[in-house]
Amino acid sequence: MKPVLKGTTFVLAGLWLCWVGLLVISSPALPENTPEHAPENTLAHPTQTQPEVANDATDEVATQQGTEHVMQHVKLPPVPNQHIQEAPEPEQHTEFSPSVEPIPSTEITSRVEPPVQHNPQQLYTQITQGTPLSIQLHTPRSETGLIKHFYQCAGMQLGVLGPNNTLTRVYPRQQSNVPTSQWVRVVSGALDPRERNALSAANVKGTAVRLMPQRFDAKLMQHLANALNTHNIAELQSLSAQYSLSSNQVVLRNIVINNLAINQVWPLTTAQCA
Repeated sequence: MKPVLKGTTFVLAGLWLCWVGLLVISSPALPENTPEHAPENTLAHPTQTQPEVANDATDEVATQQGTEHVMQHVKLPPVPNQHIQEAPEPEQHTEFSPSVEPIPSTEITSRVEPPVQHNPQQLYTQITQGTPLSIQLHTPRSETGLIKHFYQCAGMQLGVLGPNNTLTRVYPRQQSNVPTSQWVRVVSGALDPRERNALSAANVKGTAVRLMPQRFDAKLMQHLANALNTHNIAELQSLSAQYSLSSNQVVLRNIVINNLAINQVWPLTTAQCA
């Protein structure tokens, strides 16, 4: 019995192998999926080896008979269409601004004029050349000895200003060699008795005027220039003051320049005359 069963077993095994071989030979070859037939949006990789697929029967036949491996090309699902969006180039935003001319730097500065420096000669010229000024130098009647002091000690003279500005000196009779100022004072108040007698004796028609020595007016111009510069008065417009006799010398008091009161006393003569 054992030799019969062994032989039968070999026969059956041979028939089974023949049947398997017929199945492999008769199997139609699968069509290759070439890149030319690759569907749209499918990435074909001709050089990439697809996974090798074989059934168990094929593997067993290949193992026992040494036949070639059957490569089955498996159709992969389509690769999703991945849209690779390139980053947009940064938009060059150019700002256009209207052309504006630069505003020139203008420095607003208030120019401070230096104060005018007055000098005595300038003031003397201004007064004697007929510049319109309001000048009033009063001789109060209470100063009884003032007129006498003017004639005896200060060198004052009395004159008459006639037609065509002709000047006639009438008092004192004995004329002095002291230079006389060109600033002529018109007598507007009452005359001193000696002045009335001199005018009556001279019998000259015209306007009574008083003439002062140059040194007297030079002293007056010096005080006036100092006051104008001290109080920053740019221009002399008016002057009013009052003559007075103090310690045997002539002075000016109650001084007002351009409506500005000057709290000073200006000495005009020395105390050398008694």
